Amino acid sequence: MTGDRLHLSAELDAVLRRLGKKIEAGAPLDLDAALAAQHLAQLSASDVVGLEGHIVLAGGLWRRGEAYRLIPRLWGWKSEAEQLRRTPLLAHVMIFHRDGRLREAALKAISGPISSAFLAAAICWRLNDWVRPVREAAVGCIERCFGVTDPGIIAETLAALMVRRNSWGRWEGEREQFDLMLAREDVAQAMVDIFERRSTGPMARLLRACLAGPHLEARLSDIFASAAQPAVRAIALGAMIDREIVQPNGRHEYEWVDKSMGLRRWVKQFDRRPVATAMPTDALIRTGIDDRSAMVRAVALSGAIRHLRGTSSERNYALKLQGDRSRSIRDRAKFILEHPDTKPAGPPRTGHARRRPRSRCRRYRRPSTSLRHRGGRHGRQSRARRPVTGPSHQCYRPRRLRRPRR
Repeated sequence: MTGDRLHLSAELDAVLRRLGKKIEAGAPLDLDAALAAQHLAQLSASDVVGLEGHIVLAGGLWRRGEAYRLIPRLWGWKSEAEQLRRTPLLAHVMIFHRDGRLREAALKAISGPISSAFLAAAICWRLNDWVRPVREAAVGCIERCFGVTDPGIIAETLAALMVRRNSWGRWEGEREQFDLMLAREDVAQAMVDIFERRSTGPMARLLRACLAGPHLEARLSDIFASAAQPAVRAIALGAMIDREIVQPNGRHEYEWVDKSMGLRRWVKQFDRRPVATAMPTDALIRTGIDDRSAMVRAVALSGAIRHLRGTSSERNYALKLQGDRSRSIRDRAKFILEHPDTKPAGPPRTGHARRRPRSRCRRYRRPSTSLRHRGGRHGRQSRARRPVTGPSHQCYRPRRLRRPRR
């Protein structure tokens, strides 16, 4: 793996290519299957998405033609299903096969504790498989194996795939498996350890995804006290101060910008869920004010504006931070000192719809107000773009403008 693009190492690529040739020939492959499983176990759980296609291409894991089924059994040739039954370690590779029957058989062949985070992530990746029997086999494999698996491996798997759960569209009841894993106390503690030691990666998105359920509520104080990334500490502190979690639910709805002109835009939808915490608000804000990160201090001072408005504690926090190096914090402190009796406008903004960039296509642009379309110097009548309504979209198509004759 180099740069931003993932690829297989030379050793793993050679092992998979040799294994694919033996699978095609129907030859014994105990040693090569063990080597492939050993190399795959060294990969990270976050690489399962990017390396799936490379594994399939190197190992030739696609459905064979009818000619392979007609080869006489007297020659010693064995089908892929028979090879999978004879070699259980081959399931670590066959789980990526393009044939759904073999993926299902591989998931059913896996038993016992999972030895690597990559294999656990590959099993969970099949929860969003495009074949329903494969998804059901993945649920059965998780129920059979994850109960005796090391919680650190399960936590690594959740850290790699939890942020993708809102983008998966094929699964239905299989979504509950992630919540059941996170509901275990040992797995929840392992997730806290991940937040504590990881200083890179989308940890803030991971925390928001984990907070969709109540399993990490009791550990928000531990996450705020020990998390390495300031964004993670800011999310945990904001949730405890406001006593609620506000996060996107993966859905979007249309919102009218100008209904008379047929202009609308996608708006991200949010869910709100109450959070129970025993720590008082003033103590939480005081702890956030002393944090080393400006992001966390800004969240704490905003919480003071919302929950401690007009109190002496709010003024003391503002006096302490009026000379802060962050401009946003200085602006908040200035607001508190100059407007001591002004109530906040309302609940904090949880997000807004981003305006899409202006399209280069003339068909999707807004009606022009230039002189050319308002008559202009040629003395023509207004040629505003008229809406073209259809069953699935509304757009604007400009009328064709003719040049004046000379």
